[in-house]
Amino acid sequence: LEPVTLDVRDREPIEELSAKVGERSGGRGLQALVNNAGVGVGGPIEFLSEERLSLPIEVNLLGPLRMTQAGSNPVAPTRDYEDLRRYGS
Repeated sequence: LEPVTLDVRDREPIEELSAKVGERSGGRGLQALVNNAGVGVGGPIEFLSEERLSLPIEVNLLGPLRMTQAGSNPVAPTRDYEDLRRYGS
């Protein structure tokens, strides 16, 4: 387990991390990916600017999407669908 901190709003370090994972794992890839980034803004929505609302959209929605897409290449395949189902129940 190796925690990594990066700005999920920036695609370049995400792609660099993906390449590093591929190299360090010897091509085996990730066994799991935890998308743990999150931010919030407060206040009545009619008073929030688009700029202020863009931060949670970038971090909470697009960040996990970018991480998942970058990680989909080096993520190791599971043995079968039943392995995945066990984790969901």
